[in-house]
Amino acid sequence: MKTQKTTNPVREITFMGIMIALNVIAVRFLSIETPFMRVGFGFIAFFISGMYLGPLRSGIVAALADLVGMALFAKAQYFPGFTLSSFIAGTIAGAMLEGKKSKDLRWVIGYGILSTLIADTILVTIWLVMINHQGDLAFFIPRLLPRLPYQGVITVLKIILIPIFYRTVFVRLRVPGVERPGIREAA
Repeated sequence: MKTQKTTNPVREITFMGIMIALNVIAVRFLSIETPFMRVGFGFIAFFISGMYLGPLRSGIVAALADLVGMALFAKAQYFPGFTLSSFIAGTIAGAMLEGKKSKDLRWVIGYGILSTLIADTILVTIWLVMINHQGDLAFFIPRLLPRLPYQGVITVLKIILIPIFYRTVFVRLRVPGVERPGIREAA
């Protein structure tokens, strides 16, 4: 009889809490803010949780991190679209980086481009247009163009940092589940 390897739920919930705290600290305290844009490193918690937890749990971590950050350190009124963007960014990280996928540069580049393009560029621009211009999509392109150079830098940062974190955090510390095909798969 084949036994299925299970993960420790207490360990997973603890890890999720640590990633939520890491994201809140990185976004709320270690960000560089301009009047139009915030340059932050919250994506680090997303891709670390994506490597370890997989798509759904990583998306939950991202959404909860957004909610906790807004509840504790709000600088504007809450808008659920940003939480949806965070959930999608976390889900993309989990789907593309879980397990051994984070070793393969093709998956890392795909994650960097896809998460930045969908969650950070297109969706955030849509939410900002909806908030500031009453849903008039004529403001979409003028709002999108200034974000593109910044998003290019963030994509390159993701592509550089993921292999570094994979080698230092996961391989050296021997995090269970990362060297195997995936944490959710049967042994």
